[in-house]
Formats: sequence, C-alpha cells, structure tokens
Amino acid sequence: MLEEIKDTDKLVVSIAAGVKLKKIEGKLKKAKVVRVMPNTPCLVGEMAAGFAVGKKVKDKEVKIVEEI
Repeated sequence: MLEEIKDTDKLVVSIAAGVKLKKIEGKLKKAKVVRVMPNTPCLVGEMAAGFAVGKKVKDKEVKIVEEI
C-alpha cells in the first residue's frame, strides 16, 4: 500500500500493527504521518487510542487525529 501512495503529501493515519512510524515515513517522504494504536473496544464505538506523530505533522493535524 505504501508504494501506491508514495508521492502523497497528505495526512496519512496508520493503524497497521507492528509497522513503525519511521518505516512509514521512510516510504512516504512527503506525507504527514500519524501512527494510531486503537484498543479492541473501538469495535463497539467505546475506545481509547494512543498515537505518535511524525516529523512533518503540525498542531492542526494533531487536532484532526484527536477528533477522529
């Protein structure tokens, strides 16, 4: 999938388990990357999630991810 979107400069939110932020950023040179780790209650709409932001992510993108 990363190969297919390698030229994007959009905000990319990954929930791919075990794929490090550094690896995603290495493939998506222009993108703003956030890695989210949801927990299983997200399946029923009651969740908590932690996330890590990449080097290019600004405060406005952090707020977007928080709202999601």
